[in-house]
Amino acid sequence: MEKVIGVKTMGNNQAIRQKARGLLKKGNYKTMLKFTLAYFVAGVVFSMITEIIAAVLEEALHINGETGFLSGLTGIFLALLMAAWVWATVNWIRTGEQPAKVLPNLFAFYRSGRFIKMFSLMFMQIIYTALWTLLLIVPGIIKGYGYSQAMYLRADALERGQVGDQDRVGAYLKQSSKLMKGHKWQFFVLQLSIAWWLWIPMAIAAVTLITSAIGIVYLIFSNMTGAVDAMMVRIIVAMIVIVVCAVINFFWVQPYLVAAQGAFYVELTKDLPIKQVVKVEVLYPNKTQQ
Repeated sequence: MEKVIGVKTMGNNQAIRQKARGLLKKGNYKTMLKFTLAYFVAGVVFSMITEIIAAVLEEALHINGETGFLSGLTGIFLALLMAAWVWATVNWIRTGEQPAKVLPNLFAFYRSGRFIKMFSLMFMQIIYTALWTLLLIVPGIIKGYGYSQAMYLRADALERGQVGDQDRVGAYLKQSSKLMKGHKWQFFVLQLSIAWWLWIPMAIAAVTLITSAIGIVYLIFSNMTGAVDAMMVRIIVAMIVIVVCAVINFFWVQPYLVAAQGAFYVELTKDLPIKQVVKVEVLYPNKTQQ
């Protein structure tokens, strides 16, 4: 019989943000910034490798279609790396102990042969979400938020050796959907409340940059060169705004978002022991229910 213990006393987003900001305070921020740097460097390196592979394939074998596949692979790699970063913050919040080393904690998510398990779960999560999105965009987004905790549920199960004989992808996606019932909107608002003030000016700057560039081309071909200077000023201002937003994203928004996602999962699962949908297995056997 399937049984899932849900969240009894889920805290509000203000409490979650406050918990997340604890990881960004003096004494913790330096470590969080190291995680940010490791994530971005790994992403850039992996992207460069895939670009080189794509160039070699196109030059040697004249295979142009592989570029899309490699770009998709880069996206999955970044998603896996992001999940590992969030999991590091989950352990940080639970134990209250600042990670001594960044890289070992970042890749602990995939230790002991766990990479294939986590990769397969991430891959199927993307496939299921994409299939729902093909039907309608909004149901796809809703399902994406429903599946959003599956990676961490599997990590919890693997961490405690409680996966059993039915360690299936579908079980964790189903468990995540049940846990997120009634909390998907809260998770969406949590992310939006942190990033909206950065995304909006960046989007406006990007639109300004694109329209100004188009305007310059139009003015040049129309022999209206006198108005080009004004357009150039708009482009320079838009580029400055984009650069400033990118810097703020690196040093504050991205670490804050990750910490908030980790704090959300901790809050979501605080009324454990949770019982898995497969054989009603206890995910946290050594903790008593609060």
